Amino acid sequence: MILALKFGDLSIIHPLMCTSYIFALINGGLFLKEHISLVQLLGIIVIITGVIFIARGKSYE
Repeated sequence: MILALKFGDLSIIHPLMCTSYIFALINGGLFLKEHISLVQLLGIIVIITGVIFIARGKSYE
């Protein structure tokens, strides 16, 4: 991850790093039986939508 931050485009790498929040919520719900609130669910949707927009974005290189 350090190399990605050092050599990669931060505008792409940082949103992809935010997907770790999704995995933390899902794992907390599955293994620790934590309740996922509506706000957390909406946050997951926003993060996934952002990652999709970045992945489908035009390459300017």
